[in-house]
Amino acid sequence: MAPFSEHTTHTATERMTSAAATEDRPRVLCVDDDPDVLKGLERVLGNRYRVTPATCAGDALTAIRTSGEFSVVISDLRLPQVNGVELLARIRTITPDTVRVLLTGQAEIDDAVGAINDGQIFSFIRKPCRADQLLKQIDACVQQFKLLTDRRELLERTLHGSIRALTDLLALTCPEAFGRATRLKRYASDLAAALQVENQWQIEVAAMLSQIGCATLSPSLVERMHRGEPLERAEQALVDRLPAIAEDLLAAIPRLEPVREIIRHQRVRFDGVGSPGAPRGQHLPIGSRILKLVADFDTLDGQGIALEQALQTLGSRAGWYDSDALRAFAATLGFVGSGVKTTEMRLADVTLGMVFGADVITPSGVLLVARGQDVTPSLLARIQNHWVDFAGKHRVKMIPRGSEARPMLASA
Repeated sequence: MAPFSEHTTHTATERMTSAAATEDRPRVLCVDDDPDVLKGLERVLGNRYRVTPATCAGDALTAIRTSGEFSVVISDLRLPQVNGVELLARIRTITPDTVRVLLTGQAEIDDAVGAINDGQIFSFIRKPCRADQLLKQIDACVQQFKLLTDRRELLERTLHGSIRALTDLLALTCPEAFGRATRLKRYASDLAAALQVENQWQIEVAAMLSQIGCATLSPSLVERMHRGEPLERAEQALVDRLPAIAEDLLAAIPRLEPVREIIRHQRVRFDGVGSPGAPRGQHLPIGSRILKLVADFDTLDGQGIALEQALQTLGSRAGWYDSDALRAFAATLGFVGSGVKTTEMRLADVTLGMVFGADVITPSGVLLVARGQDVTPSLLARIQNHWVDFAGKHRVKMIPRGSEARPMLASA
């Protein structure tokens, strides 16, 4: 008996599809070392889905790496070298939303049920299987994939929107803290890339949100804190609560648990001294190690300390930082050691994508924009709608769009 016997007929509408419609079809990856089984799957599914055949696990993984996520992967249990359960487990780590289906014979039902219980597969198909039953099951898999991806997109929109709202609020209420957060993000992003850290977006988001608690402090206290000036005991107590405040604000936002952990430990030394109960050494999240290092550097830079001297100061603090991170950070700063090229222009003439090369301060001493801040749509709207007179007269130093010198050094 054929592995997929066709007991149903397809309508003319199902058979007649345009090339454009074919491109829009859900993609199904079929893996089996039997060419006849692959041909049967393509024959049954080809009128409804874009089918990609693969004869082994290696070819299947290559197809995913080169062409991206599939809606459904159907794999035979018995494959050469790597069996179907192991393959589907690997695919789960690469494209978690892909719905995974195991092809199995009657004698292998126990293995298939075990794979379902372990969460490696969504369902299994027994061979031989009627074509209409196969289509019905794959239709259900595609619907499951759509539900998963719709949910993921909703979460991502919620995540991005929440982060954007918080950072815009920080820019409005505390430009000093927002400027520092922007600089920390640039430093942290370059350092994470140099260290080849996975999930770099978590570190970048943590850097941007690390200063969100500053909105609860007075502007003068924020400025003195960022410059590393001595604080009174009551002021220090307020500053010490900032990581906890930021973590609490992020508690209701989905998918930010790793970001919250980075922020929670952002001031912990690598050796753990001064932070009883906190993780230390390699157990300290790499994002926290990075954030501690770049924040301390930004404080030294804000004091007007030259680049080389600032790095020497960091290096002299035994046990404070991850030595690998410190060496990599020094290397990432090398390309800006000779200074950042800026262009002077009226504040009214800045455009999206530019970066402020120096603080923008009113004649009365109010900080409007901190160095390192990007020109965002919301900031541009404030310049054009609320700061018109000042923006038309005041000249600012800007880093043009596309500049290679992304980190913003105060000494530049």
